[in-house]
Amino acid sequence: MSAPSAAEAARRLREIVDRVRRLMPLRSDPERFHVDRDSVAVDLGRLARELDPEGERRQEERAKRGRFSPGTIAAKGRLIKVEKRRAPLKPRIAA
Repeated sequence: MSAPSAAEAARRLREIVDRVRRLMPLRSDPERFHVDRDSVAVDLGRLARELDPEGERRQEERAKRGRFSPGTIAAKGRLIKVEKRRAPLKPRIAA
């Protein structure tokens, strides 16, 4: 797969921007918002891979080195805050 031209990449980005602007939850179909949002994320990831094929490899290498990124993750329907572990306190020796 070859990288798209700058004009083609710009056209696709403008198309994605339009889709993001139209994103909004609907009471009649709340699931549609999440499906559309995931579709936009997939399209952005695909475009990024096409523009920088080595980027994904570099990202995987950083992940293997164990770089930490605090934030939140979703697990079993709950949001869990992720923080860097602190070193355990050294026991104090009584004098």
